[in-house]
Amino acid sequence: MKERVDFGRVIGMTDCVPTTAKDRISFARRDGRAGLTRFVHSREPETCTSVIIILKRMGGDEGYLLVTAFVGTAAEPEPWDRNATSAAFDYWSDHALVWGSCPVVPGTETTHCPWDAVATRPPAPRGIEAACPANPPPVEVC
Repeated sequence: MKERVDFGRVIGMTDCVPTTAKDRISFARRDGRAGLTRFVHSREPETCTSVIIILKRMGGDEGYLLVTAFVGTAAEPEPWDRNATSAAFDYWSDHALVWGSCPVVPGTETTHCPWDAVATRPPAPRGIEAACPANPPPVEVC
């Protein structure tokens, strides 16, 4: 179960922001993740009025397990995730995490779009070229 609760006032900052063709994009693997995440450079987290809560129903009378909760709006699974659909490719083609907002595994930074290598990738969605530019600019590695 996924729920969005809007508080009607700013409650925090979100690191997942919309991107445009003018943004500098790179990819890197976050700790505990199986694939690379899309990042945007030279951007700041944005204010947000909502929180997302994802719960998993347990068997019998055990209730629910909190899977995750975060300040932000609903996002799709990352394209490498087993639960990704074509909507995930569409979402991550124009959204990214702010570079520096979370730790990444050293040596995994790249400007090459990794999603072309996803074996079960659905047909390319509208706008995927923005997520995976043919001639990406060089990336600054911290």
